[in-house]
Amino acid sequence: MINRERYLKILVDAMDNEFIKVITGVRRSGKSVLLMQVQDELRNRGISADQIVSMNFESFRNAVYLNNSEKLYEDLTARRNGKKLYFFFDEVQLVEGWQAVINSLWVDLLSDIYITGSNASILSGELATLLSGRYVQVDVYPFSFAEFITLKEIDGINKQQVKQAYLEYLEFGGMPSVLDAQVAVDNQYDYLSTLYD
Repeated sequence: MINRERYLKILVDAMDNEFIKVITGVRRSGKSVLLMQVQDELRNRGISADQIVSMNFESFRNAVYLNNSEKLYEDLTARRNGKKLYFFFDEVQLVEGWQAVINSLWVDLLSDIYITGSNASILSGELATLLSGRYVQVDVYPFSFAEFITLKEIDGINKQQVKQAYLEYLEFGGMPSVLDAQVAVDNQYDYLSTLYD
């Protein structure tokens, strides 16, 4: 795993301001990893574990909330402990009525909120209305070629390695999930095809 320095800097610079951080991007582009990296930064700054609330709504562990936003709000506000809370919601658009929950947390609690979604529709309709002027958006893209080189641990001086890496990058792109996977070339094509479908 490599740090997504460009995106991490934006989020760290926006840490503890009044804005909700909305991280969007195509599926498997690294949004969840970016959330983990922000949490690591908070821990490095001395933020305690009881202040960090992280939920991935693709996990069955959180299925109870998908159709019950009131319960989600109640359970989250029950974590109030007199300290600032840091909320991380991965794939929040899966929760019916999530926009009202995020807005209420922003209004009712001393908090810093980070949410991810797989596409730009996360910012359409009700969210844009409820949170108008209250959020900043960070669009996450697959790895750049510079990030690809870092992941592959290629020395930029070795022109032959860089050329070979460039050809691989042209063929498979920069999707982190494809590059991290130790799979045969045919399986990489299949995996990319399922992402695009």
